[in-house]
Formats: sequence, structure tokens, C-alpha cells
Amino acid sequence: MKIRQISPNDPVTNIVLDAFEEEAPIFNDIEAYQVGGNADSLEKAGDGKSQASIFRDVNNHEERARPTYGDVPVTKKIVSGDSGVDKVYEQRNVDIVSKLESNTKRDAKEDAKVFRSKIWTGDSATESDEIDGIHTLTPAARIETLDNAIILPLGGDAAKQHQQEFFEKFILTHVNMPWQEFFAYMPESWTLRLVTAGKNLGYYKEVDTPVGKAGKIGKAIIKSYGYDAAGNELFAPSDQGVSGSNLTSTFTYVKWGEEENLTMATSRGLVGEYLGLVKKTYTNTWDLDANLVLQNDKALYQIKGFGLKFPA
Repeated sequence: MKIRQISPNDPVTNIVLDAFEEEAPIFNDIEAYQVGGNADSLEKAGDGKSQASIFRDVNNHEERARPTYGDVPVTKKIVSGDSGVDKVYEQRNVDIVSKLESNTKRDAKEDAKVFRSKIWTGDSATESDEIDGIHTLTPAARIETLDNAIILPLGGDAAKQHQQEFFEKFILTHVNMPWQEFFAYMPESWTLRLVTAGKNLGYYKEVDTPVGKAGKIGKAIIKSYGYDAAGNELFAPSDQGVSGSNLTSTFTYVKWGEEENLTMATSRGLVGEYLGLVKKTYTNTWDLDANLVLQNDKALYQIKGFGLKFPA
């Protein structure tokens, strides 16, 4: 379930939801579930190997023994913001309602810019009131550094062989995600080249998703990390020390799910509210009482070593 589906349907909430979906596109990708109270726990996914068989003989009604898994603790954090208009604007014949709506859009967009960064980099061990971001949640066993970079070079016919090799190797990495479809996040500078070369070679196709059309290569729906709060490309290509290229990137594979895989636990979704006149300020507030939960370790996978060019 999307956060918007859980959230109230009122003017203030919708203004803030629109701002978050515009400035933090990953907000649309998140699958969430609703749960009350301060905390929760989810039964952790098994490894898929404990179930010996899904078949039975006729007249054999014995229940197969199913494994018992541990729980994943969930502690909610609060994404919070507010916006206001000074009461003095009434004396200046300013439309308070319109100005408060405009200010709320502006301030919610600024909060969304922070959210789009913290959804990846948040670390409660460093800042206790933060959510743990996706890169923080990724288990060490699910992070791979390639021995040699996989390069997707620019160029015409001369580069096609290298491009073909790239897509073959890229698709082979999808074996790490045991689903028919998942999201592959990468730096913004990668998406255009991947889509352009993928179309030229026939690997790219458009598919329908719950939030519109998206590009897909192999099992991977192609997504961008986006930008940090300052507008800089998140996880821009850099020297990651991978042999074969001095300009490599990390791709992150994510399988979202409602109360499974990588999910978000939330009380009521994103909740906006008009508080009225608070001292001398007409005030709107918003809160998202939630946290990311990794219910299945296989839902996250990072690979370091995708290169944009060969070293000079």
C-alpha cells in the first residue's frame, strides 16, 4: 500500500503529499503498512530452503512442518514539519488562506529534499531521531564489490560490443534478487546512458507500474537515486577502487513490499493539519510517524563497480 493510500484525504495533507511525491520520487515507490502504537515487530522472512516440498500424495493430509522465524523490531521515528503566515498580513489585505497554502507547498518541498537523501543515508546510530536509510539497512553479506568494473561506454558501432557485454553482465547480476521484478536504483547520470543504450540494443522496454510507466531491463525497473538536499547528485560516480575503471558507481537493488521485504511501518501515513492561530502565526503542520523495516534480507542488494568509462 502506498503512503498516500494510508494518509488522510484533506487539503493540508494533500498539499504536503504532492510536495513529497514531486521532490522525492522514491516516496512513490515505498510500500507501507499501517500499525498503531509506539513500536511493532514483524516475523522475519526465512531463507526459502526449509520447506521441503509443496506437494502431497492423495489422502495424505499431514501438515508439513514449517520453520519458526525470529522477529524484526520496529521503532517509529517522526518526519515532521510546519509552515505559517504571520497574522499581520490580515492588516495588509493579503489572502491568508492562499498565502498559507503557498508557504506550505514551499516548506514541504524543502522537507522532501531532506527526506530523499535520508531515505538512503539516515543512520539512527549517529542521529537517534533519524530513520535508518536503505544503505544503512543493507546487510554486509548483501554488498558486493566487483573484481573488475563493468563498463558501459559511449560511442557508435565501435562501442556496441562493450555495450552488449555490459547488458549481459548487468542482467546476470539480477540472480541476486529472487523475484520477477525489483527496482534498481543508480546515480542520475547513469539512467540516461542506460536507457539510451538499452533502447538501441533492444534491452529496454516500458512497463506499467502502480504509479505510472517505468523503464525495465531484465528484471530491473530502472530508478534514480535522485539528489541530496543541496541538489547534488546522490552517490555520483567516483573512484571506488574497482579494477578496470576509475569512475564507478554503486547500484542498489530493492524489493518493496507491504509488510514484507523492505517495507515502511506507519501509524497513519503522512498527516497534515491546520492548527489555526498559534500565538501570532496561522499554522499548518505535518508528521509522518514511520520507519523503514527490512523484513527480508534478500530484499536489498548493493553492487559496486559499474563504470561509465574506461580509465585513461
